[in-house]
Amino acid sequence: MTILSSLETAYAKVLNVRDSVRETVVTAGILVLAAVFIACASGFAIAAGYMWLETRMPAPAAALCVAGGLALAGLLIIAVAMSRRRSPRSRSVPPAQPQPTIHETRELADLATREIMLKVSKSPGSAALTAVALGVIVGLLRPGQDD
Repeated sequence: MTILSSLETAYAKVLNVRDSVRETVVTAGILVLAAVFIACASGFAIAAGYMWLETRMPAPAAALCVAGGLALAGLLIIAVAMSRRRSPRSRSVPPAQPQPTIHETRELADLATREIMLKVSKSPGSAALTAVALGVIVGLLRPGQDD
């Protein structure tokens, strides 16, 4: 592998990361906008419910009914959040790993190549099917290109 092809590969990976980050930010922005509209709609629904209740009972009783409904909804949300059984995620930053030298990298690449060649020579049919399956999966996961 030449230096130029390594740089091209690294640049392609950087472009993929940039595109993924851009897509994530745009999606998050759209979701925030949707959440704002839903919050506004919820506020108007609560106000409409209060006005309807006010026609049926005195204003303080209508306000208490709305407050009770909101409290029950909040307790329900808390119960759902507390019932989730998720393992706590560790937010600690892993210690920096020392970068391998070029010589170590070449040795590891040679070792991996030898192991792969040994496995391919033992079962070439399985290796070919695996390569085809991986090619199909990668091809399906790639985003559409405007070529």
